[in-house]
Amino acid sequence: MNGKKRFARRSIPDPFFSFEEAEKFHHRDLPQLTELQLWAERTLVQNQFAAAVLRGAPESHWLAERLAAINEEIIARREEVRRHG
Repeated sequence: MNGKKRFARRSIPDPFFSFEEAEKFHHRDLPQLTELQLWAERTLVQNQFAAAVLRGAPESHWLAERLAAINEEIIARREEVRRHG
């Protein structure tokens, strides 16, 4: 690994670590994401969710919540575009 440490990305943010992680833990960060960031986050969460389910990991519950919140944000944005053209 070229002498560099690699850190595994945590699936679930720690709400006590920082304000940003608390916002993400409660899905309040989603409205601030750009459309591209939102789609990237959705893809990342889908992959993490699939891996968690396959290994029976407990974080699959939070990831399912996150995925639902992302989908709701995408739907809300689509409806906003339809209403205001």
